Amino acid sequence: MLLFFKITFLYYVSVLATAQFFKVKAYRQLALAAGALIIAYGLTLYPSMIEHAASAQEVTPFLWTPFEILMPLLTFFIAKLRKLPQTSKEMAKERGV
Repeated sequence: MLLFFKITFLYYVSVLATAQFFKVKAYRQLALAAGALIIAYGLTLYPSMIEHAASAQEVTPFLWTPFEILMPLLTFFIAKLRKLPQTSKEMAKERGV
């Protein structure tokens, strides 16, 4: 049951992010298109469950490591760099003083 909520949340966030990236106001049309693509891709990716399970054991650890560890760390460090303390001159310049 928890997996269903996780996949649903990730699907929703992905559709919203895509809509914001392409500046689309109505994300519902994107949700239908994304759902159709996901279903088509899921049905054609592996011809059998055995191949799917073998791929999960062999490929997934190498494929998902960058997304689960490296990307969040990179995002964290970039966010920290963007919020570095500014000098008082820069702050005054932003205020227009």
